[in-house]
Amino acid sequence: MKTIYFYKDLNKPHSLYNELLNNPPNGYKFYIPELEKRELVSKGKIDFVKSLPLVRRIYRGFLYHFYNPIKNENLKFSSKVLPKDIDLIFSAGRLVLRQDKPYVLDMVDKINCLMGYNQKLFLKNRKYIQQSLESPSCKAIVCFTEALRADIKNEFKSPKINKKLTVVYITKNFPKKKLLNKKHNSINLLFVGSINNPQDVLIKGALETLESFKQIVQKNPNVHLFVRCKLPEFMKKNMGD
Repeated sequence: MKTIYFYKDLNKPHSLYNELLNNPPNGYKFYIPELEKRELVSKGKIDFVKSLPLVRRIYRGFLYHFYNPIKNENLKFSSKVLPKDIDLIFSAGRLVLRQDKPYVLDMVDKINCLMGYNQKLFLKNRKYIQQSLESPSCKAIVCFTEALRADIKNEFKSPKINKKLTVVYITKNFPKKKLLNKKHNSINLLFVGSINNPQDVLIKGALETLESFKQIVQKNPNVHLFVRCKLPEFMKKNMGD
């Protein structure tokens, strides 16, 4: 049995990784590190200060020119002592500079997620990011959508990076219990946009969701789709078809 180190920013993994963590690849198990109590307290204080509007403006508009906290975190992790039985690192949207362990990078929506979704910071560190992705220790780059894979190809135009790109869509196991019962004779689906990036509905798969729903509803008229996000005009017109 081989062990995968789950590298993440939060104390607990994001819920979108639940299926992966509950159903690891055959022959593998996940090791999820926990932050120590002192780290949690410190992180909580820092997150609170960073959430203040004035601090955010100063932090993003001024300090980023002299100090890159994300790059600093990459460097800190490169010297972190890992358990001896780790065979692979699975990184949730964070660059790994280590050369002693192979790693897989998982990217959800945009390339600049590697720099905290700060486009200016991303452009400033573009060469650094490309070198990290081309590193031999980076074995694969997992994208949630074809759109993201295309964006990465167009951005770097690197044969080394292109060979590592693969698309794995978000999936979820069907529940064992029946979806329909005597009390409910319909199935309601919900598509939710992003609060942080309200313009990124296409990256989140809104178009694929709509097209899939059109096919589903032809055979299952009792299925309904509810959309809670800002849609482009061309999609609003198609919603009525």
